[in-house]
Amino acid sequence: MVNVNKGWLFGITAITLLIASGCSSSSEQAQSSTESTGTDTVLSPIEQTVSNPVDTDDNNPIDTGDDTPVDTGDNNSAVDATPDFMLSDVKYQIIEQLGGYPLILTGKQIVAISDLAASTAIDSVELDSIDLTVDVQDETETAPFERIQYTCEQGGQMIVRKAILFLGSAGYSQSVDHAEYIFDQCRLLTGGVQVLNGSMRVIDEIIFDIQENKVDRSVTWTDFTWAQENSSTLAINAEIQLLNSEAMSSVSSREVNITSYELSVDSQLQEAVYGANFLLTTKSSNDGNVQEYALSVNGRTVGPSGVSVMVSTEPAMQRKLVSDGIDVEAVPFNGRILMQADDQSMLALEANAQPTLNNTLQVNEIFTDQNGNTLTLESQNFIDLSILAF
Repeated sequence: MVNVNKGWLFGITAITLLIASGCSSSSEQAQSSTESTGTDTVLSPIEQTVSNPVDTDDNNPIDTGDDTPVDTGDNNSAVDATPDFMLSDVKYQIIEQLGGYPLILTGKQIVAISDLAASTAIDSVELDSIDLTVDVQDETETAPFERIQYTCEQGGQMIVRKAILFLGSAGYSQSVDHAEYIFDQCRLLTGGVQVLNGSMRVIDEIIFDIQENKVDRSVTWTDFTWAQENSSTLAINAEIQLLNSEAMSSVSSREVNITSYELSVDSQLQEAVYGANFLLTTKSSNDGNVQEYALSVNGRTVGPSGVSVMVSTEPAMQRKLVSDGIDVEAVPFNGRILMQADDQSMLALEANAQPTLNNTLQVNEIFTDQNGNTLTLESQNFIDLSILAF
């Protein structure tokens, strides 16, 4: 099942238009929004992203099903694996990476480092205001952007742009919280020299209407890089789009597109995501008597072992649960996620259509090693993914 988190996104996590990097008073590019999280010490991306991997749900029931292996191959020997890499051990970490969940921590870190850059800046200038334009009930409204340009303590610049718009009338209200953090060779001295480039934008839009309540949140990283001299480098081009809509039915979704995400330490690639497309959707209707779930995950990841894994979903993982007495056709859990590693190992996660206690989603795992040995684990609990943001 899916945990839907409707909490504040920074002030959003995750991924929305592309914004070019750069940071001059006449040419600003990029975009980003957040709640400020002041801090005296900001750890580099590697200090937190690698040493403290993101757990999207402390109660995820991963691999707690029947662990009895079924050997479906012709070879009775144990399955072989690349040293320090076993695809079946990292399957859900791979799905989380393609879903942009590690970016939750990254977004918080960027907000913290921008606050530090502002507090330690050697100079700041308030730039001319520009307007944020928002469509409201077939009309256009504007709100002024506060724009401040900072000269970073070790050189370079940062521009922070923020705008808040609130509109209200009988039976209707709409608020937009928009923030952008734009870096141009912004150098800070904290735990070593940190250098930031590119941009992050966060937009939080909330609509309350007689007919519909809607929360729409997005985070975009454009040509964003964060380097710690003689240590780690993080590079991101990605967007996360979150939606929760409540009317006659309740629909929530998490859509993620990661063009590239790379984390390197001492010039060695530790973690990467390329061409990721992730869509998780849940829907509740008929007073909660019909519950729908759909998940599609595609893209490529690389881990510390250097093994590349291609992931595809065909068909999408989906299910429709229907309570007794409701005249709607149920759809048993179905779909398949395939992971193919370049060490020639392969893992298929095939939806298990059998009913389960508490309607837990379960899959059959079919792992094939480099030598063609196959191991099957049946009725394994599937990862519990959250629709959440920072």
